[in-house]
Amino acid sequence: MSEEFQSTPPVITRKQSLGIAFSSIVGALAVFAVTVITSKVLSPQDNAQFLVFWALMFGTFGALLGIQQEVTRASGSSQLSNAKVGRGARLLPLAALWGSAVALLLVTTSPLWGQRILGENYLMPVLVVAGGAILYACHVTVVGAAAGTGQWTIFAWLGSWEALIRLALVALVALTFGSLWGFQYAVLAPVILWLLLFTVSSNGRRLGSVRGDTSASRSMRTLGWSILTSAAYAVMVTGFPVILKASVGQTRGAEEALLLAALILGISITRAPIMIPLQMFQGVAISAFLRQQHRPLAALAKPLIALAGIGVLGAVAAYLVGPFLFNLLYANYAGVLSPFTLSALTLASAIMAMVVLTGTASLASGKHVLYLAGWALTVLVALACLYLPLDLALRSIIGLIAGPSAGVIIHLGGLALRSKDTTSDV
Repeated sequence: MSEEFQSTPPVITRKQSLGIAFSSIVGALAVFAVTVITSKVLSPQDNAQFLVFWALMFGTFGALLGIQQEVTRASGSSQLSNAKVGRGARLLPLAALWGSAVALLLVTTSPLWGQRILGENYLMPVLVVAGGAILYACHVTVVGAAAGTGQWTIFAWLGSWEALIRLALVALVALTFGSLWGFQYAVLAPVILWLLLFTVSSNGRRLGSVRGDTSASRSMRTLGWSILTSAAYAVMVTGFPVILKASVGQTRGAEEALLLAALILGISITRAPIMIPLQMFQGVAISAFLRQQHRPLAALAKPLIALAGIGVLGAVAAYLVGPFLFNLLYANYAGVLSPFTLSALTLASAIMAMVVLTGTASLASGKHVLYLAGWALTVLVALACLYLPLDLALRSIIGLIAGPSAGVIIHLGGLALRSKDTTSDV
């Protein structure tokens, strides 16, 4: 982790790209491993509760991921415009303020939704996630600054070690306490990794003082836009099981509880192979799109075609071998999900990846309102589909396909209409 800060636009090398790819693989495997461990140690009821907590935590973290994306854009844009170091606002304190605001929102609104989603003893899990939100806001600021300034080794290091530490702590809990609350603390603990980085790396400490390309007030506003957008992103990508549980309410009997838990697992494991690598490479994507703001649709063409191909091939594979693998890994839920369900969820994950990519291009082009509009429509369409008079699995599939498809259309339409306008809309 000895890379020097760059004064030119950060271009990733092959070695650094391989490091990020390795980090994304580690992250995806860690997600699988955590879900396998908890499904074998906890009862189906407690595991369903853990998966809802997992979704709430990563849903909250997903909203704060907007900080990482905006910090990457702001620091990268500063270098592209040859802005003098120190001209813009320091980003870490601003991110900590936004993390505190999200934490306060969680705690103050929890009486409205906590019991329905987390059960009667909801307060402690909410406080745990709220505390984690403040720390995670700082964590993603450091990650975003690493991407924006071309510190790709640190960027990959943070991603892989976050996943490895989480997996190690989950394994430790499984071998000792084996309790629901123990797993909840274990999956949250890696949010302090950025503090550990500061103790061992001078370049890491310098990332904590990175400045953006605008004043504090404007930076707070653009961070707010990105957080709002990422909140919608988080609802769909990491928090969908929470709104799925909310649409069901209290499960009626063991059979419905088993289906809900299996469906949440199915959504998680079909997304991980596509979404985790894409999330890891978002910093790289923003840096690339920054250099192609004059031709966003052309820059998107090849990645979108590749994702479509991956989605179709993945759906076919999921139909053929998905049930066997799912039943092997999650024996408690064997036979619950059909080949069609696993295949459709895999295809939906590819479409979700598309709206992530088109949103990233919108953000890199400075179109914060367009970025938000696409994700807001994605959530609204998906939510509406969850209340269709259909069985739980089918309405979930329809929501996960129709919502992101609507978002992709909005993003591409907005970029097409405004591709010649390189000014920000915020």
